[in-house]
Amino acid sequence: MKILRQKEDPKKNCDVLRSTFPLTIESQEIHIWMTWPDEITDISLLSSYELILTQEERQRCQRFLREKDRKMALITRAFSRDVLSRYLNIQPQEVRFTVDGNQKPQLLEPSLPLSFNLSHTQGLIICSVILHADIGCDVELIKRQNAFMEIAKRYFAACEINDLKAMPADIQQKRFFEYWTLKESYLKALGDGLNRPLNDCSFHIGQKSADLFYNSNIELTTLEEGAGEKCRSFLYYPNDTHCIAMTVANAEHENYELSVFRIMQEVYNPSSP
Repeated sequence: MKILRQKEDPKKNCDVLRSTFPLTIESQEIHIWMTWPDEITDISLLSSYELILTQEERQRCQRFLREKDRKMALITRAFSRDVLSRYLNIQPQEVRFTVDGNQKPQLLEPSLPLSFNLSHTQGLIICSVILHADIGCDVELIKRQNAFMEIAKRYFAACEINDLKAMPADIQQKRFFEYWTLKESYLKALGDGLNRPLNDCSFHIGQKSADLFYNSNIELTTLEEGAGEKCRSFLYYPNDTHCIAMTVANAEHENYELSVFRIMQEVYNPSSP
């Protein structure tokens, strides 16, 4: 079993993590896990993923009409079980889930106060993990074509639209997806995203610190006074085609350290050496 961990610039440093299981996470850390579903093609491996799902989860996966959607659903569910089992030091099939009042997935009676969130897009699935706080994440494929300026006019705050218009034409789409993923991650962190319009909040994206591989220089403003005071947001580019945003709600710390893991295809077994 291999895990790749990125704690510095991921384009320059990508080391194999040799950590004693179960994995540990500190309260000021955010862990982001990634997997590339297009790389998972082995039929026997996909069959092993089905074995760690519940009967209800397998049925949910089979409801998708297209094969690629069934595969994405299967990998996403197995991936989340695999990741979370590494912290809880149990078998992936032993991880139990529930939902809160807003239907946001949560761990059921976990041995650690873990919160997690999932997101996927074409070519990438991510899972964010944190202690003692709520977290939301979103990933988008930034090279896909869309009428981003029209979408921004409908869903973005005026200051964000003005910032987009001021950008050079060749980077406007990238900035659009930065705003979009930040908004999605914020609403997912709060857990009541369906009840809040996207233009209820606005972001100011500052210059990334030279000594970090992610951008934490992000300011949040909300229409509800004080709603964003305990939120911290981050942007991270795992490659040239995807943008990831994370937001921590009810944050206990002013600053967080982000670690990124790329999980390989095998499923975690806590009894393995």
